[in-house]
Order: sequence, then C-alpha cells, then structure tokens
Amino acid sequence: MLDMALRNVFRQKARTALTVLGVMIGIAAVVALGSLSEGLRVQITKNLEQASGIVTVTEKSDQGLFVGMTSSELSQETVDEIMSIDGVRDATPVVYEVGYLDDESLGFGQPTLFESGVNPEDIELFTTEGAILDEGEVLEEGDTDYAMIGYTISEDLDLEVGDIVTVEERDFIIKGVYEEFGDPGLDSGIIIPIEIAQELFERDTYSAVIIYPEDLDEVETLANDIEDSIDGVSAFTTAEFAKQIQGIVDQIGFFTIGIAAISAIVGGLGVMNTMIMSVMERRREIGVLKAIGATNSYVLRMILIESAIISLIGGLIGLGIGYLGSNALSFLTGGQAEGIVTIRLAVYSLVFALFLGIVGGLYPANRASKLSPVEALKYE
Repeated sequence: MLDMALRNVFRQKARTALTVLGVMIGIAAVVALGSLSEGLRVQITKNLEQASGIVTVTEKSDQGLFVGMTSSELSQETVDEIMSIDGVRDATPVVYEVGYLDDESLGFGQPTLFESGVNPEDIELFTTEGAILDEGEVLEEGDTDYAMIGYTISEDLDLEVGDIVTVEERDFIIKGVYEEFGDPGLDSGIIIPIEIAQELFERDTYSAVIIYPEDLDEVETLANDIEDSIDGVSAFTTAEFAKQIQGIVDQIGFFTIGIAAISAIVGGLGVMNTMIMSVMERRREIGVLKAIGATNSYVLRMILIESAIISLIGGLIGLGIGYLGSNALSFLTGGQAEGIVTIRLAVYSLVFALFLGIVGGLYPANRASKLSPVEALKYE
C-alpha cells in the first residue's frame, strides 16, 4: 500500500510540488515564529537566574510591571523607609529612563536605550555579580562627567573608553564598557551618577529600589513585609518577574504562532484540493481495485497515506526552511531576536503537518472508499 501511495503521490509532479510548497510555507512560518518565542523565553529565564535573590521595589501601579517601573516615582522618604526594613542586607535606589537609538532600524518596537542613574558606590548592586568590565573602570564618587556603557551601545555607536556619549543633550566621557551580558537593560544601557540623572531627567524622585536580602531563603517574606509595611509600593521578586514575563511571552507566542498556523491551514486545504482532484482522475483505477477485492477501509487508508506523505514532505522541508529563517532573522536583528528551534517545537510542527494532511485527506478518502465499482469502471 505504501509503495502504491508513493507512486500515486508523484504521478502528478507539478501539482504535488505546489501542494508541498503550500504546506512548507505554513510550517516554515510556524517554526520560525515559534523559535523566536522559545528564544525569548530562554533569554528571559537566563536573565532572571542571573538576578536571583533580588527584590525590586517600585511605586504601586496598574500599568503593568515594565511600564510601571519607568513611570514609578518613589520619594526620598519612601526610599529611606524601604531601606530600613528588617532583613535588608544591601539596597540602592535607581533612576530609570528608556528610549531609542537614532540609528536603530530594527527591534520590533521595544526600547533600545536604557539610561540609568545609580550611586557610583552601588553599581555592583545594580548590575549584579555577572556583569564584567571589558575595558576601563567603574564610576567613583565625584565622577560627574563620566558614564559607563553596555556592549550593544559600544558596538552600535562604535564607542570605547575615552569617547563621548550624550545623555539628554549632556556629554559624558566613557569610563568603562561592559562585556556582553545578555540583558538588554545593561547591554543597551548607559549608567551615570544618580544625582546627575535626577538633574537631567528633571525629577527629585526615584524609579525603584534594588534590595539584596540578608537571607536568600526569605526573599518572598521580605517582599511581603515591604508591601505590608509601606503604603503605595509593590515589591517584585525574581519569581514574580518570571510569572509576569511568562504570561507576556505566552501571549506573544500564541499570537505569532496563531498567525503562522493560518497559512499552514491554507496549505492543508491545498492538500484536500489535490486529493479530491486525484480521486476524480483515478475513479476507474479505484473501481478496478475494489472489483478485485479492495475493501472500503483499504481505499480509505491508501488515500489518507497519500495525503499524509504530501504533508509530511512539506513539513520536513518547512522545518528546515523555518530553522534557516530563524537564524537569518537573528543575524539581521543583531541578536535582538534570537530563535531557538527546540526538539519539542520540531516535533509539534511535524505532527501539525501530519494532522493537516490527514484532515485534508479525510473527505476525498471517504468519497473514494464509497465509490461503487460498477460506476467507477464506467468512468473515462
């Protein structure tokens, strides 16, 4: 039956090729967009692991985590209250602004510039232990005309230690450049002294307070104590970051893969059309098969195998094209959109392709299985 199905599939090579092309495009889109979602998930998880054990306190807001952080305004009095809570080992307030590089042409709309004001003596608390200087030195007290930049800023603007970088129309001498970290907040960031940042951003408040607990096992307890003790603030732990980000990533993944699935379904309809035409052209042949003893179930399975083969070929080619496409997109976006084709994604894509083939072949297969041998033999 398999041998017969393979011969029938390639009987009309041009039509089969066009049907395979339709399935291939749909599956390639599913793989490429799905890989971007997986890449985003992995990158975020890695960044959160690097910042494990940290509590971030912002002004309470209904705008969502990231928008809330950029619009947060904590007074000096509130910051002092936060830093005096029992269980706090180290803490530092920060001022935060986001924007876009002038020459940035890609990026899918997310901020590409992160301007941060930090106390020079607390920079390691802000960047976490994983941040390593590629060249230069960290800021020190009194470095009012100096700044530190991340790897992406250095590469995109071709800057190094001693060059000038402009923040809010004020020039700063670059004192240090970080190695690639994997977190856009640092890689695409410019760090300046906090007092200068408040002056440039015209504010006397703070965006957030970063807290390191005395006991890492009591992170959740400390976050709850802060929210219970101080009105108008929200305390986020790494776990809460992960939960909120996971929801965002899932929504992005559902949306992008859903769009791609539409094109794949169109490919499935192409399989149905091809098999209907094939059944119509082979009515006499099917009639001969049934006349010499082929059962309805035999004919049904034969047609389904043919449609499944067409979809599986399209799925395999689409998987390869999607993999290459995700890598190409990663290259074109400078690594901002990194695609990861996991085994799970590959298997799900092939199963989806097979499903489309079977569903697309059900109607023509059922129609072929019910053909009367006498009527079919009369067909020319």
